[in-house]
Amino acid sequence: MSFEFKLPDIGEGVTEGEIVKWLVKAGDTVNEDQPIVEVMTDKATVEIASQKSGTIEKLLANDGDMIQVGKGLVMINEVALLLNHLQRSYSNSSTSTTSCGCKPAPSSQPTVQAASTNNQAANVLASPATRKFARESGVDLASVQGSGDLGRVTREDVERSMGAPKAASQGAASAGAPSAAPQQTLSIPRSSLSGSKQEERIPVRGIRKKIVENMRISVDHAAHFTHMDEFDATNPVEIRNS
Repeated sequence: MSFEFKLPDIGEGVTEGEIVKWLVKAGDTVNEDQPIVEVMTDKATVEIASQKSGTIEKLLANDGDMIQVGKGLVMINEVALLLNHLQRSYSNSSTSTTSCGCKPAPSSQPTVQAASTNNQAANVLASPATRKFARESGVDLASVQGSGDLGRVTREDVERSMGAPKAASQGAASAGAPSAAPQQTLSIPRSSLSGSKQEERIPVRGIRKKIVENMRISVDHAAHFTHMDEFDATNPVEIRNS
């Protein structure tokens, strides 16, 4: 049976969200409360957790899409996961019956271990930004000692668990050769800088989009003016000095 997981109500006044990054793909097995997608709203970027355990059947949105609250995000097949568990259970029971004293086939152990790791990481107190940084850095949050309130894991905790030999070496290299960067900068012709057409276009989304909308409203509806007054401050200055 397929279950359509819809974008839940993730904040008061929030009516839509942008898909920042999918954490799963079609065919992946997910557990209940496992983060599956990052969604950015007008207020923050949050991780949305699965409401069901099952197999990802189909993603209903792509990265960068705007999704209304209540619209479908992903299709989750619960039957496929159940059949998979039953097949493994039957295979393990058959193996133990035909081979006395033999250990069950270890094929299911990686899946169980991965699911256990995901559940442990999901239970760790950490912000979405910290979770994203840890995931991109290949760090298991469950193995990081949190220094924040109530044991919350911060970005600094993740960096500390990784160690900083690379950053230290880069700092030492830059300190050992202070004249290299200025010489390279001064050697660039001024005309080449003025004629450069390199630029970076960043879509206005999420919080920035809301800021831009409010600024536009202010420009359109608020009276903008400058008022100046002049007065002789000689006597106040003399009083202050005295």
